[in-house]
Amino acid sequence: MANITVLSEHAMERSTYLVPVAFTDEDGAAVTPTAVTWSLVKANGDVVNGREDVALTPATSVGILLYGADLAILDGQGYEARSVVVEYTYDSTLGDDIPGKQEIVFTIANLKRIPRAAQYLVDADEVDLVDADGALIQVANG
Repeated sequence: MANITVLSEHAMERSTYLVPVAFTDEDGAAVTPTAVTWSLVKANGDVVNGREDVALTPATSVGILLYGADLAILDGQGYEARSVVVEYTYDSTLGDDIPGKQEIVFTIANLKRIPRAAQYLVDADEVDLVDADGALIQVANG
């Protein structure tokens, strides 16, 4: 099962955005997957903010919370498209571990007061704000 969904609500640059995901089987009926992962990618397929193959707890529907560097404008445009690509497996009358895949496309609005040259680098304990040359601007401990 593969779906492409385009969300009409824009995300705001470096804000918070919830991406809804509902899982269905080959007949379009709701299903609880046996395994789920997601990745955040630009239109050209490049992974954004290291968000690749992130595991989720399976449920019939989930919300993927994006924020900060997930929603940074990387190409300096007025709007930038991103996709959350979700891969899952489920059991059905056709068999076990049937693969499913979804792409949820959304756009990010470029806010004029946020400098494009700055980006966030994220690790488990802190968020660093660096300029385009990699020079440290600010450290915010989690």
